[in-house]
Amino acid sequence: MKKILKALCPPVLWQWLRRSRELRFYGDFPDWAAAAAASGTTYASPVIIERASRAANEVVSGRAVFERDTVCFSEAEYNFQFLAALATARPELVLDIGGGLGSMFFQHGKFLSHIDYRVVEQPGFVEAGNALNISGLRFFETVADALADGAVPDLAVFASVLGYLEDPGRVLTETVERGAYAIFIDRTLFAPVARIAVEKTPASLGGISYPVRILVEEPLFAAFDRKYERVFDFTALEGRVRLHAPGGEAVSRGFLWKKVR
Repeated sequence: MKKILKALCPPVLWQWLRRSRELRFYGDFPDWAAAAAASGTTYASPVIIERASRAANEVVSGRAVFERDTVCFSEAEYNFQFLAALATARPELVLDIGGGLGSMFFQHGKFLSHIDYRVVEQPGFVEAGNALNISGLRFFETVADALADGAVPDLAVFASVLGYLEDPGRVLTETVERGAYAIFIDRTLFAPVARIAVEKTPASLGGISYPVRILVEEPLFAAFDRKYERVFDFTALEGRVRLHAPGGEAVSRGFLWKKVR
């Protein structure tokens, strides 16, 4: 269908349709607070939590196979880099930081049987997630709460989350200090120069704006400090994205890191 539409549409109209569905990133803000003020929304907004809850309930009810970014999908679609991370870590415990209402869990449920899957999220998500009452899936407000029983995660997951944290380095450091065997990072924007921007989602994702960090690889991974080795890296779902006002470009990337024994 996409090919047919492209053939029928004039080039200018096709370009407009494509851009209307793109994520847009603008601004170069001096700090996180300034970007948050300019966006007017945060990930903890009741609007986002409500959209995520609706989508998750569609999945739980069987009316959708999985959801991503509050959008429901009717056919299975697997993240093969994540499956490779599972094969590497062979986890009994997965710690998913910023995992929404269990997006990765539901998307890959057939590969996660008998795995203790714990999601760390903001309070509104934790309440909504635990209300789903899904066996093997639990929600906590902090990493400390999630690991209060002394458990050590075999695999820590950061899927489309590090750029949306005010201090991503601190969260990575805490994960390293907790001794996670493997760390999987996905859908995170990197560029040669760090930048704090505002991301505006297309209408299909609610047309909501929130602050986002464009990260630089070396300082972000300083916490690993020879404790972990890179297993692989890859270009993630969004690929290359344009930055606006001022211009520029970033690349959505992912990584799997494994503890050096």
